[in-house]
Amino acid sequence: SNRIDRKSHGAEVFASWDATRWLTLKAAYYSLGSTSSETRTMASDAIYNDDPTNDNPCNGKCLPLATLIGYGITHGVDFIVQPTYRMNRWSIFGEVGPTIYRQSFTVQVQNDCAAWDEDHNCTSGGCSYTQNKMTSTQITMKYGIGLAFDVTKQDRVQIILSTYPAMRAKGKGPEGERGMYLGTDTITLGYSRAFKL
Repeated sequence: SNRIDRKSHGAEVFASWDATRWLTLKAAYYSLGSTSSETRTMASDAIYNDDPTNDNPCNGKCLPLATLIGYGITHGVDFIVQPTYRMNRWSIFGEVGPTIYRQSFTVQVQNDCAAWDEDHNCTSGGCSYTQNKMTSTQITMKYGIGLAFDVTKQDRVQIILSTYPAMRAKGKGPEGERGMYLGTDTITLGYSRAFKL
């Protein structure tokens, strides 16, 4: 059985500057929340068969099985350019720019059986436990589109649909380099207040 949970709670704090009526520059700190997963599978990459012509997904027996429990977080900073089209109190804008982000993912592997038969039944008890933490700080691009409404001359509410298509975490596991998070999409509901400098 497999279970992967992506918590949708995140937060962003930003500062922006209207360079012109049609262009805004923005810097932001964000947290994309946390990810957790639990699966009963084969822990070793060496067991899997990468040959697409082979019907057997494993190199030999699909054993041993292990329980894998993982959890991690993602946060970073954006440097965004927002081309904007304004219509009275409404604004439609795009977002593009680099993001520097840090991800961490911890995997716990529990082998609760020492030996298996061909029907995947445990024939000998035993338990071994390993833990691996993968962290990385990387840079990628963020793209988005948004809609904003000026409630007053200073107060604005907005919704932004964004994607980090190349976002992933890499780390050194017991069998070499691993990757997580193959792209991330977000929906942001926001409120901002303007100040004159």
